[in-house]
Amino acid sequence: LPLRQDWQARGDLVWPRGGCPLRLHLVLTTPLSWQGLPHGTFIPRLVLLWWAETAVLKVDGTPRRHGDLFANTCRLPLPSRWLAGTPLLVELELHSPCHEEGSLCHSSVVLDPRRHREDPLHLLRSTEEDLMAPGHTGAGQMGPGDDRVTLLSHAHLDLAWLWPVAETWRAAVDTFTSVLNLMEEHPDLCFGHSTPALYAWLQQHRPALWRRIHALAEAGRWEPLCGPWVEMDCVLISTVSVLRQLETGQRWSRRHFPRWRHDLAWLPDSFGFAAGLPQTLASQGIAWFLTTKLAWNTRNPFPHRLFRWRDPSGAEVLALLPGPLSATGDPLAIQKAHGEWRARTGVNSSLWLPGVGNHGGGPNQDLMDQVQLWWGHPQLPRYRHGALRSWLEDLKPLTPTLPVWADELYLELHRGCATTHPDQKRHNRTAERLLLEAERVLWLARHLGHGQWTLAGEDGNCPLQQLRRCWQTLLFHQFHDILPGTATGEVFAQLEAPWRRLRRQAGHIRNQALHQLLGTGPRD
Repeated sequence: LPLRQDWQARGDLVWPRGGCPLRLHLVLTTPLSWQGLPHGTFIPRLVLLWWAETAVLKVDGTPRRHGDLFANTCRLPLPSRWLAGTPLLVELELHSPCHEEGSLCHSSVVLDPRRHREDPLHLLRSTEEDLMAPGHTGAGQMGPGDDRVTLLSHAHLDLAWLWPVAETWRAAVDTFTSVLNLMEEHPDLCFGHSTPALYAWLQQHRPALWRRIHALAEAGRWEPLCGPWVEMDCVLISTVSVLRQLETGQRWSRRHFPRWRHDLAWLPDSFGFAAGLPQTLASQGIAWFLTTKLAWNTRNPFPHRLFRWRDPSGAEVLALLPGPLSATGDPLAIQKAHGEWRARTGVNSSLWLPGVGNHGGGPNQDLMDQVQLWWGHPQLPRYRHGALRSWLEDLKPLTPTLPVWADELYLELHRGCATTHPDQKRHNRTAERLLLEAERVLWLARHLGHGQWTLAGEDGNCPLQQLRRCWQTLLFHQFHDILPGTATGEVFAQLEAPWRRLRRQAGHIRNQALHQLLGTGPRD
């Protein structure tokens, strides 16, 4: 296949798709004008941007950065000996994605001051001029001390998408270990992450890592963004499944994160939301709903960023569309997003969610350095690391003045999700039906005085415990890249056996309960 002409036209280095390697090496010498500059005052950085399945960057034979399709940038600080004139051997190995050509989009060496106030060579002048440019959203409009942005680092992690579920567990361990280590180095850093199902897996399979996370959560620095059991699809599942998502997620979160208030439905990446969802959310104590996906609409921009979402029954939740996920520390991006938020809401306090996402990753030292470089700049809102819940508390008094949206939240994108991979929809609907039938029979047996066995024992083998485990399996499979059919074929091939096992187990529980209730057939 011919290589992407549009990428080559913009100056990218492009190579064939299909996991093909590209190996580059360069002896990096110091510009004469930089030699002898004090390294404590100036920091040279190698800046790279790639589109590749995997990336490994080495300096003098030592691996310094690893990346992938989503962790696709670096601002690597170069050692002090380079400013003294010692050349460095830089090696970069990239592998192209299977579905598309690979591209090295940008490579440069830049010189940063340590602080924006300490810039005798005016290295930041170009960016500062952009911050002041009249055409840039928010430029030159930041009142002294009036505008604030809360930085809550995040690492969006899809439970399955371009990788199978087993890869998600590895990515979670790597991401959380990296974030915890970074938080030790930066005691002001706050981090938030969702998905009780993921925390439950860590508690069972990586207890030492779980204890570190739990300790920081108790200290208020690791914020559990826990609402539903997983970040589920909100269009294809039944109302009962939505209730089970919330009940299961809330029950687990309240038990294991008692310090935190769990009244937030964190659903940044789901593909649209049914009109009746506010009533279901409110019935489970959810006061806030957050998504970022509606910003992806292809034709009609969604009109609100902060609003009251009301369903036909009159139930409401407070809803918001903050800035993007997987954000960087780029000051221009922060200023633009803050200006847009303020223009759309009238609120001068915004939220920024920095950190590599989709396949995990989270914040890293490069991001922290960039944030610190621009901290306190007069043309930017005041930065502060903080929790999402604290920021939401400041917004609550605005409730009476907020606009009302009384309709579904329709995403003008991913329109084939209702029909793609119909086997997933069939498995889901069948499992929902079988589990509901089993619940009804167990309830009937209990209230008619039959089958006291249904409530006996805490060993995990009684039917109610089996039913709960079946529900957790179903809820996991309702993740927003599994049930809608947007993951790779490998994901669905590997989930076929768990789906079938779930259906057999649910049917068995129902049938055994019927036998007990009617006094027919064996009990085992």
